[in-house]
Amino acid sequence: MENKKGISDVVTTVLIILLVVAAVAIIWGFIQRPLQQGGQALQAGADCLQISVIPTACMVVSDGNGANTNSTATYKLVSGTVALTGVKAVFQLRDGTTKIITGDAPSGIGSTQKALAEENATSVGVAAVIKGSDGSDITCTESLEKVACA
Repeated sequence: MENKKGISDVVTTVLIILLVVAAVAIIWGFIQRPLQQGGQALQAGADCLQISVIPTACMVVSDGNGANTNSTATYKLVSGTVALTGVKAVFQLRDGTTKIITGDAPSGIGSTQKALAEENATSVGVAAVIKGSDGSDITCTESLEKVACA
């Protein structure tokens, strides 16, 4: 009789290796996208830490009879090493709601821009909008500084 036990061990080893490779490929298929998205989110968070936009003033103007009231926020780019594509002015309105207006980015450090809300606001905060690594706009966390509207 011939001994075929040696061939059987080789086939078993090859099959186990193939199963392990297939399992690794399947698991990688599931975790690759969340890992990439997590990396992009970390990069966006790091970019947001490198830019500082603050509100500097908020003025409420009425037409005199109270029918038309506008609130204008002024904001300033304080510092930043990433490209600022815009600013979101977050107006707190007298009725307790919030209105977000997207404004233009200041042209450089120290420069200001304005955003207009056709509402009666009590205060305003701002959030920087930057360009993500994939080309999409990313809104950073609203600044801690808020300005009361007068």
